[in-house]
Amino acid sequence: MYARDHGEALSGLLQKYCGDSAEIEYTDDMARWCEANGLKFRDDHAPMRLADSGDGAVRLGIIEIIPRASVDERIKALSIRWSLQNVAHNLADRLDSDKKKLAYLLLKEFSSNNSELDDELAADNWIYAELRKHGLFKE
Repeated sequence: MYARDHGEALSGLLQKYCGDSAEIEYTDDMARWCEANGLKFRDDHAPMRLADSGDGAVRLGIIEIIPRASVDERIKALSIRWSLQNVAHNLADRLDSDKKKLAYLLLKEFSSNNSELDDELAADNWIYAELRKHGLFKE
């Protein structure tokens, strides 16, 4: 999945949550990007990470070419978690485009940095509400 193809949509979503100064930085090596931005590298397959410079500037590091298997792994995990609360409707099935999947991954990264969303199901419900709020399921 080529992340730059959806850079404008991701940038708009990033700025809605982090302000106009937030920017995307594309990388081919997330471990190196994390190290350069003072972050611990916590996931070998992480497609993106948020970094706060401390002066209010937020950067989102994104793997420029995200392996499809990495995205599919995260969507499958969402599907399993979602089935615990709703077997009739699965959020993962509604992520039917690369744009929606990348928006989900970005919101998942936001939720991992939100102490109020320390439970995976709570985070998934928040993400679902945010995707609906931004009209991504109307496309």
